[in-house]
Amino acid sequence: PHSAAPAPRTSLEIGPPALEAPQRPALRFKVGSRVQCLISNGEWHAGTVIKQWYVDPSWQSRIAVPYGIKLDTGPYFWAPQDSDSCIRELVDDLRAAP
Repeated sequence: PHSAAPAPRTSLEIGPPALEAPQRPALRFKVGSRVQCLISNGEWHAGTVIKQWYVDPSWQSRIAVPYGIKLDTGPYFWAPQDSDSCIRELVDDLRAAP
């Protein structure tokens, strides 16, 4: 079963780094990568990675999530895990077509 991803956000504040930044594993997608994200309603949405190891300033835990993503539909989204069940490569990117 897939864990429900959070709903998209309308803004993505790039907050300060986590209080303790342990050695973090390398992520599959670099900033600028075109990806698809599984949103809480069970639909995949295309977007662009704009931040790795994102920390939302409103999170008291200051825990970083792997990605901050700007969705093509407008809102921002954060991916809570670096797995194909949450975020995957966008293969047929129609935006790149001539």
